[in-house]
Amino acid sequence: MAASPTAPPLRSGITGRRFGLRAKIGLAVTGLFLAVICLNLYFTLSFWENEYRGQVLAQQSRLAAALSTGIEEKLKLAHAALIAAAAHVPREALTDADRAQAFLDSRHALLGIFDNGLFLVAKDGTLIAESPFVPGPNRRGRSIAQREFFRQTVASKRPYISKPYVSTHRPGRPALIMTVPIFDDRKEFAGIFDGSFDLLGSNALANLSALVIGTKGVVYIADSDGTIIAHPDRTRIMTRVPRGANELFDRAMDGFDGSAETVNSAGVPVLSSVRHLKPMNWILGISYPLEEAYAPLRRAEGYFILAALLGTGVVLLAVWLMASRLTASLSAFSEQVETLWKKPPEQRRIDAQGGYEVEKLAGAFNGMLGRLERERYALQLSEQRYRSVVETVVEGIVLQDASGDVIACNSSAKRVFGVTMHRPLILESGNRRLVQEDHSPLSPEQVPPVVALRTGKVQSGVVVGIQGRDGVSSWVLMNSRPMFHPEEAAPYAVLTSFADITERKRTTEDLGRLNAELEDRVAARTAELEAFSYSVSHDLRAPLRAVSGFGTLLSAEYREQLGADGRSLLGRIVDAAGRMSMMIDALLELSRLGRAELISAQVDLARIAREIESDLRSAEPQRSVEFVIPPALPARGDPGLLHVVLQNLIGNAWKYTGKNPAARIELGTEGDVPACFVRDNGAGFDPAYMEKLFVPFQRLHSTREFGGIGIGLATVKRIIARHGGRVWAEGEVGKGATFYFSLGE
Repeated sequence: MAASPTAPPLRSGITGRRFGLRAKIGLAVTGLFLAVICLNLYFTLSFWENEYRGQVLAQQSRLAAALSTGIEEKLKLAHAALIAAAAHVPREALTDADRAQAFLDSRHALLGIFDNGLFLVAKDGTLIAESPFVPGPNRRGRSIAQREFFRQTVASKRPYISKPYVSTHRPGRPALIMTVPIFDDRKEFAGIFDGSFDLLGSNALANLSALVIGTKGVVYIADSDGTIIAHPDRTRIMTRVPRGANELFDRAMDGFDGSAETVNSAGVPVLSSVRHLKPMNWILGISYPLEEAYAPLRRAEGYFILAALLGTGVVLLAVWLMASRLTASLSAFSEQVETLWKKPPEQRRIDAQGGYEVEKLAGAFNGMLGRLERERYALQLSEQRYRSVVETVVEGIVLQDASGDVIACNSSAKRVFGVTMHRPLILESGNRRLVQEDHSPLSPEQVPPVVALRTGKVQSGVVVGIQGRDGVSSWVLMNSRPMFHPEEAAPYAVLTSFADITERKRTTEDLGRLNAELEDRVAARTAELEAFSYSVSHDLRAPLRAVSGFGTLLSAEYREQLGADGRSLLGRIVDAAGRMSMMIDALLELSRLGRAELISAQVDLARIAREIESDLRSAEPQRSVEFVIPPALPARGDPGLLHVVLQNLIGNAWKYTGKNPAARIELGTEGDVPACFVRDNGAGFDPAYMEKLFVPFQRLHSTREFGGIGIGLATVKRIIARHGGRVWAEGEVGKGATFYFSLGE
């Protein structure tokens, strides 16, 4: 390193004839003394200025950390409270606006947190209810499916904190919303529970912006896009900080946390601290004008300079007397400074003797040299760590300048593409060609780093194939990010990373082929099962018809010869053949229901139940049965299949209440369970055998007590399963039974 230039000697400008030797020495020593004082003053003030700035930066950083921790905890608690409340949302509230309104209005604690209101939204984006209630014909039922927070919550199925938006609950006011997805008992997405902050209201965010740092310092919050969420100047809320307006804020947008001096968007030099609120990826900033932040330092400097000048005047007389000694000491000091940079770093130290001022100056100078050496060593360690990280990663990393020459790369880049330093990045060579994901050629102008340099835009997730003579040999995933100097539109460099995804691509292609083969096999097996079912039905019906027909003929022609026992046995044979035929028909119908196309439509289960009631009363008008059916019971599913479900359940209830003179059959829903039920006060069943109810041909009562073949409840279970729901039963012998069923979305 080159030696530092020495300052020219001070000249008094006074001729030597009018003064004697002592005067000349006194003037020279006085001038040198003043120089030493000035140097000492300079280094001392520099040292304390750095110390003061460091303390101010540290204090402001600690303040930013404390504020960010506080706001994080408050937002976490608010979101946690919202999540906890969402678990208690009644399922009827997702379909009943009045019930939803009552639930929201009862959340007094949450309403105290979310000053812009609570909202309950259906899964299709329709607003069910809001609290406080806002009257108007277009509020309830209004769709908010286009809102960013709704789409993000539906996509992730996780709680979410939105970007700032303009509220319609309080029209024209900026707001921010927290969302919690609601799931039904089958863990299916059913709706969203929201809580909103008014960014101009009185809440944790708005109150934070009221904090004053000094007289002109401000605290603000911005989201990941640079949009202001909280600021003392409320006109700034919902405005976006443009890139380049504040260098430190730009660094914060790229992930930086810390403090530094910068110039804000209004052109005012400020001491700024930024801190990320990690759960939301927001930025909390503190901006403190330098003029006010360093005002105590400037006053202290003035006092220090004034004190130094006064001290200089006081010691002038002593300086005249010590001129010769000081001259010798300063000469020795200057000689050491001149030769300092020629020495090794560990020997660069000033050894000063001959006066307090010189020794103090030497101490300050030595302190500065020590700090410079430590900073140089730290810079070397940082560079070494950076190189170690870049060289360790598996992905290739290449840094190119604006002309395309490689200025930095890691070993993975050299291994995959043969990258050469200070040469253009050549991805195609010899028999190696690049192709796009659809195997079409990739021209040099389409390569991601070239596109990024040309357009100034990030190129992410570009899949590129490396093709040799035998086809594509490997696939890489490339990402290129242009790099800009402040206030320059054209990028000065581009950073490109690429990862080998050959195995992932091959695995994806193999899975696609396997899925296609599996679908073909399923289709073939289904066709075989249908053919087998038809064959079994046809082959079994012929002998059954023969048994039944000949048995009937035998009973008619030889009735007298058979006797009573013979006729009884023959009747059992004919009845068994009939039941066998009915069982075959039931099995074929059960199989058909499992393959039939499912039609989704709005269905009124109460209307279907009343039709079935009418048919049953017409078939057995002598029976007196009380039916309890609600005016309406809406559901969504296949109308024909749901008719079969109710026909079997209500038919069973009709059959098993046949011995009860005060029979009662009820259809409805119960409690918070999103399920319908059919309840009767008939024969009931033993709960220990409940699982056998839904198995084909498994009966808990004999055919002498109650007719049937035992296929109805199995049919119900098959239909409900096809709708994505489930069916279960409760009962007790002699006290009736209740059959529940739920339908999927």
